[in-house]
Order: sequence, then structure tokens, then C-alpha cells
Amino acid sequence: MSKEFLNDDEAIVSKDKYYALVEATDYYEVKSEQIPLFLEKGKQPTVGDYIRLFKDHFRVDTEIKSFTPYMEFKVTNPQPKGLRNLKVLRLAKDFTYRPITKL
Repeated sequence: MSKEFLNDDEAIVSKDKYYALVEATDYYEVKSEQIPLFLEKGKQPTVGDYIRLFKDHFRVDTEIKSFTPYMEFKVTNPQPKGLRNLKVLRLAKDFTYRPITKL
């Protein structure tokens, strides 16, 4: 019997949903945006999770600038009139989120 379908990468994993309130500093303006963040159940978000979130949502590469009072990230190669700075203001867990799993 072939066991190719038993890949660990494609296993069903329950996830928790968080909302990150991010302040994006652009060339012309500062915007606050609420972005959903999905993590494995029981895990807390790390700096790497935020960097992946910014890469997926804003399509920019970032690096950590400071931790206090808020986590600030700077864009490594900013566009001439694009994003300059991203700041995580708040993180809230969505307790109403119920993931749907296929059996």
C-alpha cells in the first residue's frame, strides 16, 4: 500500500484566529488596518509570524526595528512613494472563530 498521501506538511491543523491592528506609515499618510492572523492552536505570534503576515498582506520585506513600546518594523527596500514603516499596535484573539474541518 502506498503511503504518499500521509505527508506531514498537508496534515489538518487546527488554528486560532487573531486580529493584528497595524499602523502603516506611507509616504503621504498613516493608516491603521486590522489584519487577520492564523496560528496553530495554543501558539503565540512571533516576529517571524509578523514578517510573514506583512509579506503576504502588504507584499514588502521587513525587519524588526524596535520592540518597545510597540513592535516596529521597517521596510528593507521601500518603493519611492510606498510603505516606510509598520507598527503593531494591538493583537486580539478572536474567540468567536470556529474552524471548519473536513472529515
